[in-house]
Formats: sequence, structure tokens, C-alpha cells
Amino acid sequence: LSLKFPNLNTSSQRAQNISGVALDFVLDTAANTNTVQQAVAYELLLEAIGMAPGGVGAAGAIGGGETFMLGDCQLELPPLPRLADDSVEKDYAA
Repeated sequence: LSLKFPNLNTSSQRAQNISGVALDFVLDTAANTNTVQQAVAYELLLEAIGMAPGGVGAAGAIGGGETFMLGDCQLELPPLPRLADDSVEKDYAA
């Protein structure tokens, strides 16, 4: 699942005064948390808002870690297909 975060930026983007980052997530309906690599969180200057407790996964114990605020996001959708009669766009929007 690709999500776009319009208010986040990398150090390279900050140097150019632009923003907007898309991040890909795996949607696991059995998980109670999502993870972001620590290096990504630090590069995007994400605000740490607390600590998540450890747990147990299929491979054994999992340590806890910082919880970060990602901010506003939207789905990063592919462009709509274009046809002469616009029939795909009408079906896609329904």
C-alpha cells in the first residue's frame, strides 16, 4: 500500500525547499503495529511521540521501539487509464 505524505521531506528535498514523500507499507490485518526503519524516521525528521512495548512474533521475541508521528497522508494511486470513450474512468470512479 503506497501512501503519500505531502508534508514530509528528505534532506535533499529540504535543501531544495520541496516536500512530499511516498512510502510503501505492507498491510497486515493481524498486526497491531506498523514499522518504519529507524534510518527512514530520522531522515524524514519524524517526531518521536512515545515508545511501543515489545511483543512476540512468529520468529520469537520482538523488542519495543520508538513510536513516530507520520502526519497527514493520502493514497498514492496510479494514474487513471485513458480511453477514447472514458468508460474505464467512469467504472474506476464508481
